Amino acid sequence: MKAKESSIKKAKAELKKKESSIKKAQSESKKAESEKEASENTAATNSQQVTQQQNSDSYQTQNNAQQAQNNNNTYQANKQTSNSQNDPYNYQGTLSDFVNEYGVSPAYYKIQHGMSEQDALQSTPAGMKTSGEMQLEWSKYGTRE
Repeated sequence: MKAKESSIKKAKAELKKKESSIKKAQSESKKAESEKEASENTAATNSQQVTQQQNSDSYQTQNNAQQAQNNNNTYQANKQTSNSQNDPYNYQGTLSDFVNEYGVSPAYYKIQHGMSEQDALQSTPAGMKTSGEMQLEWSKYGTRE
């Protein structure tokens, strides 16, 4: 009978070992499942954050592009205004203002920059010519404005 009891005890001990192994495996399985779930949640959160960052970056890029376009438009408008105010060929000020700014009369300025004397005198309005330029135009070219 002792042998039987001993073998029963041994069987019970093995059964407890197996139950313990099963419980341990179940615990590890639950832990792995929990870690997997946490990992998936983290991945989903990271994906959402990346999407939000990409949206933010896209918005910022669009905003920067719009600002650059606005700056360019402002620059072009200022350039056109500046050019029309400072274009010696279409000067809007007085003869005195032109001479003060460029150091010569408009007709002489045009001659200095490659225009023929006759073309320079004829393309300059009478109010922007010196009296000597008007006399020269009349005596040399026979025209009078």
